[in-house]
Amino acid sequence: MMPILVLGLLTLSIGAYWHINKLIEEEMTTTMLETTGKTAENTNEWLKNFILETEIIASTSEAKAINSDFSFIDAQNLNRYKVLHAKYSDTFLNIYASNRDGEYHTVKKDEKGYSLAVGNIRIQDHFHAIMSGGQPLITSPLLSKITSIPTIFIIAPIKDEKQRPLGLIGMEISLEYVQKIAGKLKTGQTGYGIIVAQDGTFIYHPNPEFIMQKKITDQDSGIVGEIGGQMLSGDSGMQHYMFNGVKKVAFYQPIPLAGWSVATVVPEAELFAPAAQMIKLLAIITLVILLLVSITIFMVAHRLTQPLRELALHAEGVAAGNVFAGYLEVKSHDEIGQLAANFNNITTQLAKRDAEIYKTYNELEVRVLERTASLSEGNYSLHREIEERKCVEEALRAERSLFMGGPTMVFLCRNAEGWPVEYVSPNVDQILGYTVDDFLSGKVSVESTVCSEDFERITAEICMHTKKQTEFFEQEYRIRTASGEMRWFLSFTVLKRNLSGEVSHYHGYVNDITERKLMEDKLTHMDRLNAIGEVAAGIGHEIRNPMTTVRGYLQLFQRKNEFIGYQDQVNAMIQELDQANAIITEFLSLAKNKPVNKKQDNLNNVIQALLPMMQAEVFQKGHQLQTELSDIPDNAFDEKEIRQLILNMVRNGVEAMKYSGLVTIKTYAANGNILLVIQDTGSGIPEKIMSKLGTPFLTTKDNGTGLGLSICYRIAARHDAVIEVDSGANGTSFTVIFAALPASMMINKWN
Repeated sequence: MMPILVLGLLTLSIGAYWHINKLIEEEMTTTMLETTGKTAENTNEWLKNFILETEIIASTSEAKAINSDFSFIDAQNLNRYKVLHAKYSDTFLNIYASNRDGEYHTVKKDEKGYSLAVGNIRIQDHFHAIMSGGQPLITSPLLSKITSIPTIFIIAPIKDEKQRPLGLIGMEISLEYVQKIAGKLKTGQTGYGIIVAQDGTFIYHPNPEFIMQKKITDQDSGIVGEIGGQMLSGDSGMQHYMFNGVKKVAFYQPIPLAGWSVATVVPEAELFAPAAQMIKLLAIITLVILLLVSITIFMVAHRLTQPLRELALHAEGVAAGNVFAGYLEVKSHDEIGQLAANFNNITTQLAKRDAEIYKTYNELEVRVLERTASLSEGNYSLHREIEERKCVEEALRAERSLFMGGPTMVFLCRNAEGWPVEYVSPNVDQILGYTVDDFLSGKVSVESTVCSEDFERITAEICMHTKKQTEFFEQEYRIRTASGEMRWFLSFTVLKRNLSGEVSHYHGYVNDITERKLMEDKLTHMDRLNAIGEVAAGIGHEIRNPMTTVRGYLQLFQRKNEFIGYQDQVNAMIQELDQANAIITEFLSLAKNKPVNKKQDNLNNVIQALLPMMQAEVFQKGHQLQTELSDIPDNAFDEKEIRQLILNMVRNGVEAMKYSGLVTIKTYAANGNILLVIQDTGSGIPEKIMSKLGTPFLTTKDNGTGLGLSICYRIAARHDAVIEVDSGANGTSFTVIFAALPASMMINKWN
């Protein structure tokens, strides 16, 4: 036991040391990456400041006048030279300006004061890059012959208002600042920092012979060249590698503005030296603690062993059935002594129990005989209950058979995720088009058939009823059939609970109520039309009266000399009033109590009379019109209203089609009714407004009033007719169904 405990503690210690060492190494690696990244960020910001200084000078009016007069920019550059030398004394070297011909002026300072030097940079690559429309740029570093420190030129274009290059402004900057912050990256005894230019040339290296003389990609070590390639590609990260037999780590970050890269290189031993020292100290402390714990455990175990052995021997005797083996001698009052005393009490109690058990055995024998007789009687009752259950099952089978071919579907779903179906009545094939196996196999689920817009709602309702301990509830929702048709259903659901009171199943009886819902929608639509009709009748005349007065005064003003100059405006107002009056006239057509003057006539006669006018209007729009008129019986109708209904529907069809469309007018008799069909070959009615057809002011046309189709529905209602619509991608068909009543029953009436 002792070796196992020591081994376990040692294993835990080793695992803990490894984890601590890993955390420390990760933390130090992250810190080095952040330090290198901060250096790259500072360098980038330093370069950005100089680019901004250059762009500010290039944007001045003095700079933009460089091609006409150099004196303005010379004066400004002399000024900026003094300011920038004071602001960036250790990095700013010079400033110059060049016109579009490459002639440049630069500021010179000597013991006599300030002067201007003139030259030409037309052959320089950066001049051509800027003058071809390029953005501000930073040149590759050059080694100063005076200071032996790398320098760069930061150049910004001078542009006119149309962003055409007029010349450039350049600054010569010393990279001494960059070398200083790179030198601060030294880590440990031999670690160091480097900065490389966009072509791999060392801008800073602890070895001066490398600066502006060698490139990182030309190093003999293949891994160093590989790291250099990653740095020049703009990557950031870290790399472990071996160099001259020493394991090292390189941390590198890009300087995006210049295309440079900065890196910190440090030997692994120096980087992780603090972690190694801490692990050594922890290991020594752990070994000392393990030694002390082992000695303590050994002494305590030795002290406890003897009393425990005595307890074990006594326990063996009691376990063998010798409850009268005597008592243990209690030698102490510690935990072992208390355990021995308790063990003596247990032995005493066991002896008493042994006598009681013998007595109880005799009593139980008598009770078993009595219980046997009682079970015989219960067995008879159980058989009788089984027979009753069989009768109930037969009744349930008979109930299910009632729904086999009827309009009601029966579902039994388990209360689990997705509500798996465990039973569905066979008539589901007739009603939904799915087979019983589709549901039982899981190929078709409740969620896949119920309309997605309704599923979330009915799910919430089922959860609510389940929590409220409801016994049954009703729901209305849509189900998509196998053919893709969406139909309405009413379900009556009974909650089945198990012995613990939890809902185990949902037993649903589902009926198709699509026809009822359609009838409800139609009744709602008619109620809406009736309400709007009453409003139209109430306010139509009240609006017309003041409009008539206004129109009369406008006509009077037309005859007065004072308004001769306003004839166009007056005519425009009269036309707008006439247009408003026409809309009100259409609106009044919605009135419920409009008189209907019905006369016996044939619907084909009305179509033939309108045909020339409709053909002219259809041909003018670039479409065709054809008629398919069958023999139909005469009927009683208001000719003016039927003419308006036909014209409105034909115009709607024409406006719904693109060029070379076809409008077809059909009439025929079927099932004792007269049917008028008007079809077009347009793109169809959007599904989202199909249910709103006939609503006043609903239109998809730019200049429509939205009253044409509403008037058609009102005219149909006054003639006891019904309008059915069938629309798809190939066109729309409006069918008006008139009831062909005997002539003796047709009278003039108000509807």
